[in-house]
Amino acid sequence: MFLSAFMLERQTGVTLAMFGGMVATTGGILMIQNIFDLYASWAYAWALIAPTSIGLSKLIYGAVRGLGDEVQSGLAMTGVGA
Repeated sequence: MFLSAFMLERQTGVTLAMFGGMVATTGGILMIQNIFDLYASWAYAWALIAPTSIGLSKLIYGAVRGLGDEVQSGLAMTGVGA
């Protein structure tokens, strides 16, 4: 879903990149928790999904597309999550 965002126009692409980043991050967290049996960490992992993954998605999308405003907002959202 994240990669298909690059085929769309700017606003739709940013939205799809954000949702794709959230889905990919959730899947990665669940995979790590399953491998290492760390399900109790889910209480702390929410901060990685909501602001951090959205910020990273906007950061990557903006950097690849050359959109400075998306890079700046992505950095701000990632900073909030971190």
